[in-house]
Amino acid sequence: MAEEATGTALVDRLQDRLPRQTDKAARAWDDGHRTTAPPWRGGSRPSQPAAKDPDPA
Repeated sequence: MAEEATGTALVDRLQDRLPRQTDKAARAWDDGHRTTAPPWRGGSRPSQPAAKDPDPA
């Protein structure tokens, strides 16, 4: 959690962090480290539920 003496100092700190975070995300994307969106946001869903064994005996 950011704790700064003034609102201006807090904004300055957050503005300094933003480029580093976006650069890190861009590098991860370029390297193929992509995350999958959750199903409720249109991400991939399992195509078929796991098949059950019809005769467990």
